[in-house]
Amino acid sequence: MTHGNPLPDGDSAADERKPPKVTFMEFLISALVFAIVGWICVPRFTQAADAAGAARPTQELQALRAQIERYRLDHDGRYPSADDFIAQMTGLTRGDGTPCQATTAGPRFGPYLRTIPVNPETGGNRVAGLDPAGGHPGEADWLYDEAAGTIISSTAAPPETISDRSADTRRARR
Repeated sequence: MTHGNPLPDGDSAADERKPPKVTFMEFLISALVFAIVGWICVPRFTQAADAAGAARPTQELQALRAQIERYRLDHDGRYPSADDFIAQMTGLTRGDGTPCQATTAGPRFGPYLRTIPVNPETGGNRVAGLDPAGGHPGEADWLYDEAAGTIISSTAAPPETISDRSADTRRARR
């Protein structure tokens, strides 16, 4: 007994259906559609990833600047010193800014940060103070101007621009 309709020549084995084959034209159209979708979507994802990466240094700087300002408010208008910046920002301090221990009598302030944030542009968290001439040491990830209380990424601008910004900031606060 045969299943289905036999072919006119009586071959019942050809009765089972073979899966349909994809023609070259169908394959070409599918490849073209995928190429167009990729051409549209890939640049958008790349731009979004670049924008997210660019926002990260800004977030780190905002956190640093906010805590430097908080330090200034707690310490009668004085900014952390460039020499003791890390100790003053990550530890306890007295009202005059000197580092102290939790057992120290009297008012204590801080810590303002757990650690100095890593600069995503350089991969480090070293802080260097600007010297009065506007230069900075070569091995730094963040550049801090004690006089103006400003901090920037060491890759952000040449030192003379940083000094100009610091001078502008000092004039604006007077």
